[in-house]
Order: sequence, then structure tokens, then C-alpha cells
Amino acid sequence: MSPCEFLFRRGCQPGGIGGSMSFHVKWVLRVLIVVLLPFGLSGCGGGSGDGTSATQLSFSLTYPATASVAADELDLLQATLLADGVETVLALEAEGDLVLPASAGSNRTLSLLLNRLDGRGYYEATVEGIEITEGMVTSLGAITLNTVVADAGGDHFYNTGSLVQLDAISATLSDGTPLNYSWEIIEKPAGSAAVLSATNTARTDFTSDIDGTYRLKLTMNDGGDEYFDESVIRTETLPTTYTDSTTGMHFTLVPGGCFTMGDATSIPYPNEKPEHEVCVDSFYMGTFEVTQGEWVSLMGEGNNPSKVDDVTELPPGGLYPVENVSWDDAIGYIAELTGGTGLSYRLPTEAEWEYAARSGGKEEVWSGSNWVPTTAEWEAADLDPEQWFLSGFEDEVANFAWFKGSNSHPVGELFPNGLGLYDMSGNVYEWIQDWYDSTYVTGEDYPYYTDSPRDNPQGPVDGTKKVVRSGWFKGTIENVRTTARAGYKPTWNLIGMVGFRLALPVTEVLGE
Repeated sequence: MSPCEFLFRRGCQPGGIGGSMSFHVKWVLRVLIVVLLPFGLSGCGGGSGDGTSATQLSFSLTYPATASVAADELDLLQATLLADGVETVLALEAEGDLVLPASAGSNRTLSLLLNRLDGRGYYEATVEGIEITEGMVTSLGAITLNTVVADAGGDHFYNTGSLVQLDAISATLSDGTPLNYSWEIIEKPAGSAAVLSATNTARTDFTSDIDGTYRLKLTMNDGGDEYFDESVIRTETLPTTYTDSTTGMHFTLVPGGCFTMGDATSIPYPNEKPEHEVCVDSFYMGTFEVTQGEWVSLMGEGNNPSKVDDVTELPPGGLYPVENVSWDDAIGYIAELTGGTGLSYRLPTEAEWEYAARSGGKEEVWSGSNWVPTTAEWEAADLDPEQWFLSGFEDEVANFAWFKGSNSHPVGELFPNGLGLYDMSGNVYEWIQDWYDSTYVTGEDYPYYTDSPRDNPQGPVDGTKKVVRSGWFKGTIENVRTTARAGYKPTWNLIGMVGFRLALPVTEVLGE
């Protein structure tokens, strides 16, 4: 096999300048480094174009639009290229060539290192054993990828009295080198007795006991240099409920915390797997689904989209959930509501919704219900769905979940969950802010959950469908589980099926 054939199979593009090999590295901070190695100036042929024997190696650094690295953080990175013992400091987003002398069987190493100038860590890619024969790269040896960035978890807002969980486990070296961790509280409110449960582990926690600011410092080392990061935790004693003085809409505090999102033990639906840890900050959730009365009072008489017009046709007058609305319709309502009240209402994220539905992340299969089916009961239901109905399993959750009905029902008729939220299992589907990813790990089109953030995940950056949760009044008992999820196009109104409830940041309630 000729060198050109070898390179073509490895990614060389024959014909003209630009035959290349690309190595894509996704760093902890989502910095994407692409190392390009164009070999020769005419197709897969070697030489420098002037008759001399040389090999051209080009490099480039690119930052995709979806990168989560803040613009001001780019100034904190310094790139260095090391080739054949020659070290060159690079300008970020620059492109250039490094011409190396060619010799048969040469054994070369190309190393690209990005150091964070703020002391948090580094990113490194090394290609060893670049074999050059007659001016052409004929084979590549081992590719080593190594990163470490101290990450204390960012800044958060919790209700005073909450257990604050800190996690640096994601900041590990990709080559398996163990890291040493050290946590300390370097600032806390006067009079606070808060202490860390552990100081030399990747994970630790403390209970916030007084309103104010807690500043945590994480120190890491890889057996050599030390790297640092800080996390600021703000806590306030928040009211457990809030009523909008303009609209009269009711909201319930969802204290922030961490939980295991997803379901790997019950109904084997792939889009609920795998279970993964998620933490959300404190926020307020609508105590009830948005009602038809609330919709009409804002959007105008005669503008009720619902399949069954509760406002004019049914008692008690406007207390049924609004439905037959698209995601776009819900966003339009929120825009009107925000304009009229001055408060930044929004839809909940998918992580917030599940955390709230499960009464603050508890192991609730149905919102508010303590009943957990046995393995035998799940297996019986999987083999024969009628087992749910024949054995009376539904009675165990009937006080909390509305399903297998002929219509929706007025909000708040069933029992609330542990946080005081109603109808989180059934009644109508609820639109969620996030784009839908068909599976937590290997979404074919939008593999967001492959590396979903632990803290306050916002969902994929784009998609074709929006998430719906809760299930609906004609669904089955499986359909209204707290982990059940689906996705629909944001323009669809799905007659009679889908409504929504609101979320509100705690800073809005505090008047900030």
C-alpha cells in the first residue's frame, strides 16, 4: 500500500493543498482543539514545493460557537507548541506552519499545551512517533490527551438550612493519574458554625446555617503543580410560598439540592437512562398548572384555546388547566406575563421539573406517592400491562395522579406532593424549557447527556422537539411517572393534551 493510500484511509484528501489528519479533543471547559497535519503541497505527495526535502505541519485552534468558555476566559489561556524540542508560544485562534526536516524513519513528537493563566489547570495533546519517509508522514504513533482543570462547581443560590454538596470529581486526568483534593471554607457569615464533612476528598458537603455568603476554595494537585478554584454559595431564608400581587398566581419554593435523575430500575424506557447526578439551585415553581382563567385574564376573552372551554362552559369557572397550547404559545403567554408584572417568569428546565415532581429529588415513582412497586410487580406489568388494572395497583397512586380519565380536572383536586405542588403526575402534559434529547447518553441527533453538566443543566443548545413531562389524563399509570419523558415539536398544540406551569427565580421574589 502506498503512503497516499494509507493517508487517504486515515483522512487525507487527495488533490491540492489540504490533505489532513484531525484529532478532536473535547476538554473539561469544552475548548475544542483541532490539530491539523497537512503533508506536502500537492495531494498526498511530499516535499516543500521548492525541491527541498521537508514536511509541513500546520496547526489551528478553533472555538466552536457552542463552546461554554466565556469570552473573557479565552484571554486566560496561553498556547504552546512543542515540536522536535522547539517551543513556540502561539496566539489563540491563529494558524501557522512549522516546517520540519524530513528523514527516513524519523521519530517525532508534536505537543500542544494550553495553560490557564488563572492557575486553574491546563489542557494538553501529544502526538508521538510521527514517522516521516521521503517527505511524507506515513504513520502516527500514540496520541496522548491530558487535561486537568480545578472546578469547584461554580456559584449557587440555596435556601438557608440546605445541605450544600460540592463535587470536584469531574476534574480528573484523562490518563488516570490520581489527583489530590483539598477543600476549605475561606469565608462564611458571622456566627456561622458551618463545617465541611470532609476536606481531602473529591466530594464534600456542609449545611448552611445562617443567611449570607459562603466562599469555598478547592486546591488540587497531580503530584506536582497545584491548581485552584473557588465557589461562592449564597443562602437566604426564603418564603415557602409566593403569590404574585398582580395576577394572584401561586408559587411554591423548591429548595435547591442534588438528586439522581432518570430511572434505571422500573419500566425499561431507554430515554430515561442512565441515572445521573444533577444539582439545581433553589427556585419557585407554579403550585398549579396555568389555568384557563389565568390564560384568558391575560390573553383576552374569546381567546381560550382549550379543547373543553372551562371558562364559559364548565364549573367552577376557569380552574381547569389551559391546554391545546404549543410551546410557542406558552412562551408568548410568558412574554405577556413578564411585561405586565415586571417579573422574569419562564418554563422550568427538565432537571428542575423532575426534581420538583419528586418532592425535592426523592425516589418517588409518582409525584407525592410513597408506593414503590416490587420487582415482581414491575415484571408482571411488563409482561401484561393489564396486570396494573387487574391487581388494583392504580389505587396506590390515585390520590396523587390523574390518568385513564375522559377529561382533565380542575387543578388542585388531588393531594399535593411533598413540596406542596399539585398535578405533577397526569392531568395534562407540561411543556419544558429544554430541547428534547431522545436519550440521556447516546442521543443520535443531540447527544447532550453524554456530558450533561451536573449543576443546573439547561438541555441541548438546539433540536427539533421540546420536552414534555407529567403525562396526561388519558395516559396509563406508566405514562404519569415522574421520570417519564417525551418530546414534541414546539409548534404543535396536541389538542387537549398539553399545558404548562411556570418557574420563577428566587431573586425575583427577593426583589433583586
